[in-house]
Formats: sequence, C-alpha cells, structure tokens
Amino acid sequence: MESDMSKQRDKSKGGRPSVLGKDAAYLTVKLRRDQIRSINRIAGPAPGGRPGVIRDLLDAGLKLARSRATR
Repeated sequence: MESDMSKQRDKSKGGRPSVLGKDAAYLTVKLRRDQIRSINRIAGPAPGGRPGVIRDLLDAGLKLARSRATR
C-alpha cells in the first residue's frame, strides 16, 4: 500500500513532489557558485529548520524567475 506522500509524487519527475500543479514543468538554470552556496545554506538541514518546505519554495521561485525572463 502506498503512503499519502508517494501518491503526491510525480513518477515522471523522479519522485519529486509536484508543488506547482499538475502541468508544471521544471527547467534547468545556471547558477553562480555563491547562489548555490546560499541555496544550500537555506535549504540544508538545520536545527528547527524545515528544509523540504524551503526547497519547494525555492523551486517555485526559480520557476517564476525563469518564466519572467523568457517573456
């Protein structure tokens, strides 16, 4: 029997939770090393932190930035 979390994951995206909606797509972007360090510092495990939620928000923010850049 599958858990509720596994039902929310889209198999075509490698099991990544679909936080942006059913038809959302993930794109690849180039990041500078300082940007990667900042994201890792924010999204990494920390005492009292909620890295899963923060990663989902970062993914949504990056998608929005990419969509604005391509308009």
